[in-house]
Amino acid sequence: MQAQVDIRSWLHKQNDWLQEAADRLLNKGALGQDDLADLVALIKTPVGRKPSTHRPFAELNQGNAAQQELRLIRIGEIAGIENLEPRRPLEFGIHNLSVIYGHKYLAGAAS
Repeated sequence: MQAQVDIRSWLHKQNDWLQEAADRLLNKGALGQDDLADLVALIKTPVGRKPSTHRPFAELNQGNAAQQELRLIRIGEIAGIENLEPRRPLEFGIHNLSVIYGHKYLAGAAS
């Protein structure tokens, strides 16, 4: 549950247009052309370019009760890291541990 609280807190610090985009993604799962047009219009307004806190993001509370974990699946559009293809996502797989090793600037694990 802490991840949902952290995400909601982070979202409430973002501009209204980004919050609207997140709210639509949480509700619908994807953005359509109408959504994109609405967001473009919103970003052009003073209200759209300021943070707001009026969205509850209730969908963040509706996690799968059987699956209480947050899993990093992949990272895409990688730049500035040698020997990795920038157009090919860095996939972590579905197992419990992935380790990425290399020069001192790139080391990590995901669970």
